[in-house]
Amino acid sequence: MQVKLLLFVFMVLFYLGAFVSAFWAVQIYREMSWPVSQAVVLETTLEDRYQDYKYVFVKYEFALDKQKFVKVENLGSFHPPKLNEILQKYSRGNAIDIAYEPEHPSHSMLKSESNSLILIVVAILPLVLSLLGYLMFRQLRKGT
Repeated sequence: MQVKLLLFVFMVLFYLGAFVSAFWAVQIYREMSWPVSQAVVLETTLEDRYQDYKYVFVKYEFALDKQKFVKVENLGSFHPPKLNEILQKYSRGNAIDIAYEPEHPSHSMLKSESNSLILIVVAILPLVLSLLGYLMFRQLRKGT
């Protein structure tokens, strides 16, 4: 009985994870179709959190229809030498590509090649979780 309950709980969790992952995939896909604009880096700051890794925050400004928008974005944590590349790319005054939501231009994000990779991973995750949930469901029906 305990094994069946445990399988049922895991099955529900896997299907819930699949649903959430599918939702994320749709959101990321939507964001990837946002229009692209140029922004200017205003400031790049580093935050120490652990050892040699530094969290990088980029503050940028862009204008649309004579209205200016400013946003700070967390790029994540980096370790030299990748940190040096990031700091060079996002140094003050550099032009960068951003994507923005047409209906709400204040919602923007840095345009990055990694967005496609994230979409692929997040799109595959619901399939994997659903398969695991199905296998658990089959095991439950067999009677364990």
